[in-house]
Amino acid sequence: MGALTAPKFNHDLVCIADDARLAASVSSFVGAPDEYLAVLIGPRMKRPDAPSEVARRCNACARVAARHVVLAGLEKEAEQALRAARPDFSFLTVNSVEEMRSKLGPFRHGPLRGVTKCRPEQLGVGLLMAKRVGELLEVENGAPGLNPLQSGDAAASHVVVLDDHDPLAQVLAANYASSLRADLAVIPEGEDVVCAHVYQELDERARFRGDTRGERALKSLGSLRASLTSHLAFGQREFVTFITRGIPYGYFYREAPSTHLFSQPHLGELIIAGIYTAEIGAECFAAVLIDPGHFGSSETGAIATTLRDKGVVVEVLAGEDAAVDRTMDYICAYPYDLLFICSHCGELPGIRSKIKVPDSEGCMHIVEIEETPSFSSLALKASPSELIEVFVLLRPVAIDGIPWHSTGPELKRHYGAVFSCLRKTPPTEREVLSRERVSHAQFTTGIWLSDGPFILRSVQTVDTALSPVVFNNACVSYYDGAQALTFAGARSYVGTLAPVPTVAAQRLAERVFAGFDKEQPLAHALWGAQSEVFADPDDRTYIHVGCHFNTVRAPHRDAPTAVKERIRGAKSKYAQFVRKHDGEAVTLSHRFLHFLSQFGD
Repeated sequence: MGALTAPKFNHDLVCIADDARLAASVSSFVGAPDEYLAVLIGPRMKRPDAPSEVARRCNACARVAARHVVLAGLEKEAEQALRAARPDFSFLTVNSVEEMRSKLGPFRHGPLRGVTKCRPEQLGVGLLMAKRVGELLEVENGAPGLNPLQSGDAAASHVVVLDDHDPLAQVLAANYASSLRADLAVIPEGEDVVCAHVYQELDERARFRGDTRGERALKSLGSLRASLTSHLAFGQREFVTFITRGIPYGYFYREAPSTHLFSQPHLGELIIAGIYTAEIGAECFAAVLIDPGHFGSSETGAIATTLRDKGVVVEVLAGEDAAVDRTMDYICAYPYDLLFICSHCGELPGIRSKIKVPDSEGCMHIVEIEETPSFSSLALKASPSELIEVFVLLRPVAIDGIPWHSTGPELKRHYGAVFSCLRKTPPTEREVLSRERVSHAQFTTGIWLSDGPFILRSVQTVDTALSPVVFNNACVSYYDGAQALTFAGARSYVGTLAPVPTVAAQRLAERVFAGFDKEQPLAHALWGAQSEVFADPDDRTYIHVGCHFNTVRAPHRDAPTAVKERIRGAKSKYAQFVRKHDGEAVTLSHRFLHFLSQFGD
C-alpha cells in the first residue's frame, strides 16, 4: 500500500459497539490486511436527538455496503432502534466472545495463529499487534506490557497517534492503523485547557508581534511545544495522522505532513466518509465560494476561474449576496463538493447564566450555560414589519460545578432531561441564579458576512451523501469550526489557528488550488503550500482535518448535468420528508425546498 493510498472496506461486516473489549475481539477475529473493518460507537439513546444518532449509524453502514451489521454489546433500546430503522439490514447480535466465534466464524480468513494478550489500558496497541500476526486479542489485567509505539522490527512510513484513552477510540484507531499498515502511538491524554491555551497564545503572538506581549506569547508557545513534542518523537516518517480530542498537534510536529481526526463523537463516520469517497472516485462537480468582500482584493476570483476552467459548476456568494440566510441555504441544502470561505472569523460574545434545572427524577441541578444569538439584518431591512428567524446557540458549560464534558456517569445520565428542559422552557420562565456578558463565548466561531455573523455550529448537517470538503480561509477558523463542520458531514476541513496576513492567505489558497487537476491529497498540498508561503514554521498555522488521502478531483463527466440531477434528488428528498413528518424539521425542509426551486428542474 502506498503512503497516499486509501484502504478498502471489509465488505463482510461492519460493527456497531458499546463494549470496547468485544469490539476489539471482533476486530482481531475478522478482516484481512489493507482492509478497514469499520467500527461505529453505538447510538447515544439518552440524547434528545437520538433518532439522528440512529440515522447516522445506519447511513454510515449503508456506505460501507457490508453484508452484515454486527451489534456488539449494545443496550436493548439501541439495538431495537437500529433494527426498526433498517429492517433491510442483516443484523448479527454478539454479546460474548463465544457468540462471536459461533456467528462470525464464516467470515474468518484462515485459522487463528494464537492469542495476543494485553492490559485494558493498552487495548489499541494490543489490537494492532493481534491483527498484524493473525491472533485473537484477549484483554487481561495481568498481561505483560506491550511496546506502546510499534509492533514491527522497523518503523512504518505512517504513524497514527492517539491522545484519547477511551477504549472504543483505541479500537477505532487500531483498526485504522492496521488498514494503512501504519504504527500506532498512544500518547498522554490532552486536556481541553491546553487547546484553549494554544489558541490564546497564537492569537496574541500574531496580533502583538514585535512588542512585549507578543514576545511573551512566543515564549509561552515555546514552552507548550516542549511539553508536547516530548511525546511526538516518532523517528523518520512520511506522514502522521493525529486522532485527538482537539489539540492541533500538527502545528507543533514539523518533521512530516500531518492531518487530524477528532476522536469524539463520530470518528468512525469521518473515516468511513473518507474511504467511501475514495472508493467511488468522487469528483468535484459543484463548488460554493463565499466572500462578503471584507478585503480590497481576494483570492476568490482566481479560485473560481481555476475551478470553472476544469469544468466545475461554481456558485459565488459575493458582497451583499453573502448574507446569513443565503449562506445557510447554500451550505445546508445545495449539493456541493467544495465549500470555500473568504472572510473574517472568530468567537462571538454571549451571555453566561447559572440556572436551576430539574432532572427526570425531579432533583434540581445548577447548570451553567452560554447563549449566543445570530440573525439576518438584511432580512429585517427587506421586510421590517415581518418576523425574522433568530438562531440562539446554547452550550452547556458545567453542571453542579463540574465541567460538562468531565462529569461521571451519575450526572451524564441526566443530560437528556436537562437538555429537554432547557429547550422547552422559555428564557423568561427559567430560574436564573446569575447572568453575565462574556466577550468570547466558547465554541461560537462565526464567519462575518455582509449582514452579520454566521455561527458555524448552526450548521447541523450538510449533504452527507456527498461529504464535501470545506476550506475556511479566515483567521482563527479552525477552533470549533473544524469540529462543527466535520460533525455536520464534511469529510475534510481546512482552517487556521491564528490571524494570517491577508496577502499570505491569498497566496496559500491559490497555491493549493493551482494543483487542482493533479489530484494531490489536500493535506499534502497544504503542507507544500505552507512551506512555500511561510518561511518561519511558527507562521504555518493551517490545519487539515480528515483522512490523509482526501482529495478534490476535477470532474471527468459533464458537471452541469450531474448538478441538475443532484438538485432534483435533493428536492425529491425534502418533498418526501415534508409529507411524512411535522415540527421544526419540516419548516426547515420547506425552506430548503423553496431555495432549491430557484435552480429549476
